[in-house]
Amino acid sequence: MSIEDLIKKNRTRIFRRAFIRRRLAGSGQFESDWLEITSDVVSWGSIKTETETERFNRFRLGSVKLTVRNDDGRFNDETDENSYWFGYASRNRTLLRIDAGFINETLGADGIWDQVRTPTGGIVFDESLFDTGVFDDVPSVFIGIINGDIPSNSQNKLTINAQPLSQVFKDFPAKNLTGYTSTGMTSSQFVTMIRDQQDGSGNYIFRPFFANTTSSWVFTTTGVVYGNLNTSGAAEVIDKNVWDILENLAEAENSWVYVRPNGEFNFRQRAVSATTTAFHFFGPGYFSSDYGCTIKNISKLAPAVSKYYSQVQLKWVNTDTTTSYESTSASLEVSGNNAVWNLGFRAYNFENFWIPSAAVAASVVNNVFNNLSSLKREIEFTTSFIPHLEPRDIVSVSYDAAGAASATSAWDLADWADTAGSLPLSTDLIWDGSRGNALKLNAEEFYVLSVELGLDSLETKFICRET
Repeated sequence: MSIEDLIKKNRTRIFRRAFIRRRLAGSGQFESDWLEITSDVVSWGSIKTETETERFNRFRLGSVKLTVRNDDGRFNDETDENSYWFGYASRNRTLLRIDAGFINETLGADGIWDQVRTPTGGIVFDESLFDTGVFDDVPSVFIGIINGDIPSNSQNKLTINAQPLSQVFKDFPAKNLTGYTSTGMTSSQFVTMIRDQQDGSGNYIFRPFFANTTSSWVFTTTGVVYGNLNTSGAAEVIDKNVWDILENLAEAENSWVYVRPNGEFNFRQRAVSATTTAFHFFGPGYFSSDYGCTIKNISKLAPAVSKYYSQVQLKWVNTDTTTSYESTSASLEVSGNNAVWNLGFRAYNFENFWIPSAAVAASVVNNVFNNLSSLKREIEFTTSFIPHLEPRDIVSVSYDAAGAASATSAWDLADWADTAGSLPLSTDLIWDGSRGNALKLNAEEFYVLSVELGLDSLETKFICRET
């Protein structure tokens, strides 16, 4: 059964599971298996994945707060013999994984019921017995590291704060990397250097957080050489962390750098993930036998005036001269059809000293301008639990607040129309209960900006932007 079939069912089984992977006290390496802590979880909180909320081209997975019961001291530090961490390294930087999705039960020909997890389809068996292949194929919605204080209290409940895996790059100074070349590096060479970074004993520094394999690093070969990446003491390196540089490189190349909810590192071109619609949302006034009615409410639908800019200006050279800037603007005309006249002059200013040339700076400015200079609607809505969509996916939304999908006749126009023909006329008998159209969307396309999975409410909140 597909995930669309499970989502539209009037009753579904949703599962949530939590696991940790500790580090060995001696070697500091992560243990080979995940330890399940699901039975200890009291509250799951929510997980948000978003892009373009703080700055154009920025893409991030949010933090997680798990509340767990600690009646037996299992979440005390590694010095307590009752603790999960007794005999292991510290709780900080322990890997935390959260899985969530649907369980589909099917009756096999042998009369035995099988339970299959969706969306990935891993068969539900004891993981300690079946830990390879399909049995490891799990629908993870978050993989990150435990980070920060974990204080005990008299209520025996602890809050575990976990950050996405991008935190391991934020915690590492770029000047401590080895492998810079005197001629500079491309962005793909820089990512490769990070992926293959080792300590003095030949142990990988970042790979262990990404399944200890190169297949969890997704990026393409690039050709632009950045002279700033020529030494650990370079002006744009010495006071930055690794993530700062990755985000600046991504911005310079109209790309996104992010870690997916399943723990996969990505450095790729900024674009929607596909040209086809990943999911269709339906609400009141519409019916779909394929997707069901999933929209619970729409909290906001409006042109995003706050994200409209008539000018984009980039400072790409670290001096205060006219040639240090590259900009482009929409033209002003006193006209009811002119966006600048209607919305006002709004400037989007940013700086990035990794831009290698004026031509590249102009390209970056044009890419940003093309995305910000047109007024587009944004929509915020809450749905039933939908765990498999990510930012960049294209979705369509159909919703009629009045409860009528369209103001067309409910009868055969050939028999009931004022005149014969395929199109209704103003004098036709129109059976329409609509008395207003404050919210009316008919299969209109948006691309996803933000997905927030409510693991306690079992709802999903989306923020989407018009395509």
